[in-house]
Amino acid sequence: MKRMGLFMEDFMKNASYIIDQHGSYWKGFDFRLRCIILAVSVICSFTSEVRIFTGYGTFILSAVFFLYWLLSVLYLTKSKGNFKKALRVVSYFDIAMISFLCYCTGGIGSDGYVVYFFIIGIIGIQNSPAPTIKASIFAAVTYTLAALLSKSVMGMKDFWRLGLRVFYIFALCAAVLRIYREIRKYEELHKREFKLARTDKLTGLANRRYFEQKLAEEARYSDASGKPVNILIFDIDNFKKFNDTYGHIFGDKLLELFADIIKKNIRKSDIPIRYGGEEFLILIRDLDKKTARNVAERIRSQLEKQCIVLVDSTNESKMMTVSCGLSQYPEDSKDISEVVKFADMALYRAKQTGKNTVVSYDEINNKV
Repeated sequence: MKRMGLFMEDFMKNASYIIDQHGSYWKGFDFRLRCIILAVSVICSFTSEVRIFTGYGTFILSAVFFLYWLLSVLYLTKSKGNFKKALRVVSYFDIAMISFLCYCTGGIGSDGYVVYFFIIGIIGIQNSPAPTIKASIFAAVTYTLAALLSKSVMGMKDFWRLGLRVFYIFALCAAVLRIYREIRKYEELHKREFKLARTDKLTGLANRRYFEQKLAEEARYSDASGKPVNILIFDIDNFKKFNDTYGHIFGDKLLELFADIIKKNIRKSDIPIRYGGEEFLILIRDLDKKTARNVAERIRSQLEKQCIVLVDSTNESKMMTVSCGLSQYPEDSKDISEVVKFADMALYRAKQTGKNTVVSYDEINNKV
């Protein structure tokens, strides 16, 4: 049972990923499951104690199910935009058809109820708990009606069998919901771990690892769209001296302050990164170099205006500044890694020329 539970959990995780990432593959996956449902339904129509249909009637019942299966598959294949919603609608018709099968093949004596398990499983894989619970209730109610209507007189044994099968339906629902909850917990944990892996803990900005992953993507975007990508590198002036003089606590507060200034002065599409130590980097798409420089100047002047109050015995206030180097892809180089180096060179020139300034790479490369 434990192995079966692990198998089901693994199956549900894989199926959930298929749904989220590969809609067309999932349609094929559902097609195969629907083939299983059809096959089980046809087998049940032959093996159960047929009450309404006899002789060729069994083949007619099988033909009806085949026609329904064909129409449902065509409907799902044609559905565009909201495949999940279409599948939920079809699933309710599936449940109604299975209840009809049970009614036609002996009610409580029919094996057709097992097909409910496939349908509830499919709904549970794709949806939040509410649709799964609703489908289970619908299945239990329609199956009970089919069993009661198919037999004019039911003995105590039949009622016990009916109750047990309804219990099976809700037990499966509970199992699917438990697996669904575990999947969601796993996904949330994975998202948190993924975010932590690419986020700087102190400032909340992206870290250097994320920058290295993102750099090639930005180059591809620029090549495809024909729009530039600007790289701005900031370095807080005299940060080491500040850190050594006032301690790491105030040093961290300064880094947090500058990170907040960056966040307030960029667009949502821009990517701020803590590049390392007191260095920060921003990837800015679509803007010309002059506009990108204005962004850098705005950030520089915002820090310059801040007075950092050092809450100690002296209550001293300190003004800090920042220098910035700017380079642009593909204007300065067709190699985006080289553009990063050029921005770093421009930053070095800003430090050499008195700090608290913004320098563009074309200024040191005699392009102006």
